[in-house]
This record gives sequence, structure tokens and C-alpha cells, in this order.
Amino acid sequence: MGQLAITNKWRSLLATLLPHDQDLTETELDQLLAGHLPKLGVNLRKRVKEALAIAAYRTQTAYRVVDLFLCDDAPPFNALTAWLALCWIHAFRHSKKLLPRFVHHCQLLQDFGKAFWKLYQGLLDYREHPIPTQAAALEAEFDQLFTYKSGYDQLDECKARTLAKKEALLMVLSHPEILFHTNPAELGARQRVRKRLVSLQARTREGIEAWDTFQTLVATAKKLGVNLFHYLQDRIRSPVLSYSHPPTGPTDGLRGIVATRALNLLQECELNIPSSSDPRWSPFVGLPPAKPLACSHPLPYPTFLG
Repeated sequence: MGQLAITNKWRSLLATLLPHDQDLTETELDQLLAGHLPKLGVNLRKRVKEALAIAAYRTQTAYRVVDLFLCDDAPPFNALTAWLALCWIHAFRHSKKLLPRFVHHCQLLQDFGKAFWKLYQGLLDYREHPIPTQAAALEAEFDQLFTYKSGYDQLDECKARTLAKKEALLMVLSHPEILFHTNPAELGARQRVRKRLVSLQARTREGIEAWDTFQTLVATAKKLGVNLFHYLQDRIRSPVLSYSHPPTGPTDGLRGIVATRALNLLQECELNIPSSSDPRWSPFVGLPPAKPLACSHPLPYPTFLG
């Protein structure tokens, strides 16, 4: 809680108020805080809930706890993990936003950019072949670059803010296995964001969930080098279901869901279709293999190459 600027006064009260070794839902926690700490402000209440959520995450055993996290220095990621690494691309964007009005300042900003990317390249080389002596030299180069006073006040302020995040930016020196940027995560979310901007979001919650599901499948298949159409065909035409195992619900996977819903729709049309409870019924048994689409133009996602 101290990392989230919660004072000792509130921390002491919360230690005596909150039950130990007991999970609370958000509603239960809100009721507890409202009943015993009515003077707790909105912002402070938000930080308390964030601190408790982080503590619950770090102490739970159901999932693996992440110790090192690479991010873009957004406040919600603070204190989430034991160690934090920052994206160098985002760090440089602060200086790119500067608009110098004098030629001398323009030259200073340009020189800083060259030195910044030279240091970045040195860190890339270190990541491929980590050497302790090289790590010390890179740290000294970082200090020299970000402590030097250029005389361009706005640039020096940016450098001072970056220097304060030295440990997170140089995390690669102790963990050369990590990346320097968050580009893979940014690119993974870009398609979903573009869809939301173009379509102005879906009309229903079900539509949003459908978008999230299938665009996640597309992105995951691309990263794994899997053909999405082959994956969906495998899920729908799974050999698990047979005459002795008709589709019964979501536990049978996507194929069972599609088959069951198709049967229900046909029954609603009062067609003479046997019940899904009939052990002899299986709508996909005996179907020929799916044929590729005949199209004069290439499909949008013929094969995912990773």
C-alpha cells in the first residue's frame, strides 16, 4: 500500500478492519469500507482496492505469479510485479514531442536522438552476447547521456524524468532475455482497436464478446503459425463426437455447440428431425471433407506464416 501512496494512518486502520486469510468480492469490500470508513475519499478508496487486488494476485497459488513485467510506464502497472521493465520506444516519445523553435535547439535534439539510438543498439548487442564488463560500460553511457545538461531546458527536463526510471530501463542488463519494447503487444491489440474505431463498437454485449473471441483466435493463430480455417474446421468437425456420443452442450467444444444450435433451429421450424438425445443422431457423421473455396482472388488469410 505504501507504493500506492496510502498513508500509515489508513494502513493501520485497514489492518485491523479487514479479515485475514479470507477472499472478498468487490461488492463485499465496498460494503465493508462504506460501513467502517465512510470518510475514505473516492481516490483513496480506489487505491486501497488496487493495493488489495495486487496483494491478492501476488499471494494466490492458482496461477503463476509474474515477477518481471515489460510495459509502457502506464500508472496501472505500478507495483503490479516485483520488477518492472520499461519500453525504450515509449521513453523516446517524450523527446519526440518537443517542438524546438531555434536552430541550436533543433541540433541539440537531433544529437540527443543519435546518442539515444546508439545506446539502444549497444543494449541490443549486449542482449545477444551479455558480458559483465559491457554492462558496466552501458550503464556509464546511460548516466552520461541523461545527466548531461544541454542548455535546452525542455530536453533536459525530459532527460531528468528518464534518468529517474534508470533501473526499469536498464533491466535488460540483469535480464537479457527480455525485449526492449512492447511492440508485439501493441500490434496484437491494433486490429481490435481498428475494428472498434471503424465500426463504432458493437450494438450488444454479445457482439463485443464475438469480436473479442474471433479476433483473439485470428491473432493467436497468426502468432503460432496455424491456419485459422484449419483450426476452426478441426474444432467443428472433431472426431470426438459419434453415434455413441451425441453433442450435449459446451463441454463438447465448438462442434457440439454448433450442432446443438443447428438442431434446435431446425426443430423450431417444425421439421422432422430426431432429438439430440437420440444416441443414433450425429449431424456430422458421413460428411465429406471440406473443400477449399474457389476464388479468383486470394483469401485474406490463406496461411499464417507467423
